[in-house]
Amino acid sequence: MLLLGGVCLALSFFSEAVTWIDATSIFFAVFFAGLIQTFCDWGKEKQFLMLQDEINNDMCNVLRGHMGTSQTILNRNIVVGDIIKLSEGDRVPADCLLLKEMDMKVD
Repeated sequence: MLLLGGVCLALSFFSEAVTWIDATSIFFAVFFAGLIQTFCDWGKEKQFLMLQDEINNDMCNVLRGHMGTSQTILNRNIVVGDIIKLSEGDRVPADCLLLKEMDMKVD
């Protein structure tokens, strides 16, 4: 869109159909709309990364190893073979296979 605004501005110098005032106002309107959209997208991306960081820093209880020892680890350290022990209010930290449940409800 900014390219088209620039073309309109360039044509205003060579054509009588479009005045340079109209072309300049179109160019700056498109420029400021793009600038505002860029800042909005940047803010959304920053919030998304903060949310991802919060999710990765959550802790969970797992049964790990051949002896099945219980450990509390960060969600980002879960590996294949870990058995995740969920309790009320926990978020499921990974794609899981449900082994055993008692009246489990999900939101």
